[in-house]
Amino acid sequence: PEDIKSLMDDLNESRGQLEMLARWPQVLKQADAQLNRLGKELKKSKVVADKLAAKGIDIAQDYASFEQAINGLKTVKSDAVSKMKAGNGEEAFDLIQDDFFGQLDDVFEHQRVIQSMADLSRFGQQLKQGLADASRQIKLLEKKKIDTKELKDLVAQAQAKGNEILNLIKARPLDQDAVLEAMQDLEGIKQDFQNKFDELGG
Repeated sequence: PEDIKSLMDDLNESRGQLEMLARWPQVLKQADAQLNRLGKELKKSKVVADKLAAKGIDIAQDYASFEQAINGLKTVKSDAVSKMKAGNGEEAFDLIQDDFFGQLDDVFEHQRVIQSMADLSRFGQQLKQGLADASRQIKLLEKKKIDTKELKDLVAQAQAKGNEILNLIKARPLDQDAVLEAMQDLEGIKQDFQNKFDELGG
């Protein structure tokens, strides 16, 4: 009976190892798919970084961090493969689940920051266009001999807030919360302008 129990224990342990071995190729396939996706995003991010650098916005550190994080995942996968070959299947699975798949969200966060910078890079042009539109609206009212002092004050506030946002965008590290808060303030100024313009008969 003792021998039978020992054999059953060995069989159960072997079954678990066989199940891990059977799943391993699929796990590696999923890991490779994620690395391929990240590789493509890294190439896109390089293009974005070069374009932003031409506009005076330096995201070289963000790009370097993204590249470093991807290389870290490659190292984790390589270590997991080595452990599996050495017969340490459980360690290999734990490593790739925790330190590879478990870190993907953090790695992709680097890409999201870079994409956010690409979106924010268009803010300067949008600000310029918005201020030009406001000036045209003011001129329409001035032709009707309407006092536009309050509107001009709001335009000055918008210009100052816009410049503040541009400086925040260029600052490193990027303070996304500060940018968002300043954007909301600017939106409030724009709404005040539109309300005043309507009130004055625009």
